[in-house]
Amino acid sequence: MDNAQADMLAAREHLRQHGWIARRSEAFHHLPPPPAAQWLGPDSGAGCAAPPLAGAGWTLLPLDGMSAGGVDARWLDAQDAHQRAQLLAGLPGPGAGEAASFAWAHRALCRRGLRVRVAARPGHTDDVVCLALRHQPHAPVEAPLLVLELDPGVRVLLLETHERAADGCRHAITQNLHAHVHLGSGARLEHLRIALPGAADQVAHHVHARLAGGAHYAQALVAGAAAYHLQRSTVELEGAGASAHNAALLLAADGAQLDHQVASRLQARHTRSQVESLALAQGAARVVSNAHTRIAPGADEASVRQRLSGVPLGGPATPDPAPAPGNPARQRAGRARRHLGRAAPGRAVLRQPARAERGARPRPGHRGHDARTAGARPAGLAAAGAVAGQRRAGGSHAAPAGAGAGRCAMRAKKLIAQGDCRTRAGGAFRFQTGAHPLAPSPACGSGLG
Repeated sequence: MDNAQADMLAAREHLRQHGWIARRSEAFHHLPPPPAAQWLGPDSGAGCAAPPLAGAGWTLLPLDGMSAGGVDARWLDAQDAHQRAQLLAGLPGPGAGEAASFAWAHRALCRRGLRVRVAARPGHTDDVVCLALRHQPHAPVEAPLLVLELDPGVRVLLLETHERAADGCRHAITQNLHAHVHLGSGARLEHLRIALPGAADQVAHHVHARLAGGAHYAQALVAGAAAYHLQRSTVELEGAGASAHNAALLLAADGAQLDHQVASRLQARHTRSQVESLALAQGAARVVSNAHTRIAPGADEASVRQRLSGVPLGGPATPDPAPAPGNPARQRAGRARRHLGRAAPGRAVLRQPARAERGARPRPGHRGHDARTAGARPAGLAAAGAVAGQRRAGGSHAAPAGAGAGRCAMRAKKLIAQGDCRTRAGGAFRFQTGAHPLAPSPACGSGLG
């Protein structure tokens, strides 16, 4: 047995011992993912019945008439020990976070991947490298991997598409895809992603982005719902002045599911994070959009903006039923729903406060942070939530407008007085349409309540 097989078997054993994502997971309790066995697939690694020239797997091409210099792309076989080591070099381990089970399942099944590096070219500092990246299913159950590295100062426009080709796989697929994006100092990436799986597919896409100082990452996502569809982005702003902007258009047909999650970690001074989503759901579709941001100690002058919106294309807007007694998760959700303001018939607005998080002691001279909730929202939104926060040395609190504003401000001031210097701003909405009521509610632990 070589190192590649040992690594895959060890990942399976880890999942067997520690189990799959818990039913009460804060990140997944609205739309729990299918069980682990469906993401691991058969040990034989049976291939797809698509024609050999159908272009299964990753395809990388320059956009028509655009520059694509300095690109080094390697298609690697993760079942070969040497190539697997090259493919996974420099990547973090699966860890033990909220979505770690997906990462362990990916390690257990990953058989091939694409590693792309865009190098800086002397005399072409202002050029934009334009690439088109397409992925077609390669097996009924698969775990593709993409690693994208940008050298300092490089500017890239990447169009990434995941659509079923007419001559490709005809059967339903289960896909656990992970993409790791590393941006050097001052690098800029505009990442346009289109993910439109089949109605019977089960798809989970995880984007892990790490930004050095002065780097900028902008992701624009168009995602369609499926039997199960997860789009999760984790953005680590590690260097001073780094910024990230995630925007998503979520489209859900009758009876489909779509879970959109963005987790941002601001770890340095003058970092900025912005998250926006608009969900359009039809019939009995189920859509969740969840944004969670953490500002680390020492990240002075960091700023956060979140805006989550949804429009049901059928069915009235009604709040969730009362939380069940004795269930802490439902009780927390019920307390947060008391911030729900009713608007015109068929429309509801979720006002989401930010909160301070207990933890590290403040440094000398650091007194606190600002946290406020954006109040203005456009008409016609069925369920909307926005959280805006800014942290600065010697700051004070501005209370959010709407119900619960006084309680939120008093609570935040109390935590700061106890010596807190971390903030967590988060929000989520969930709604169902058609036969099911629209039900805005925050995810447990999202900083509401």
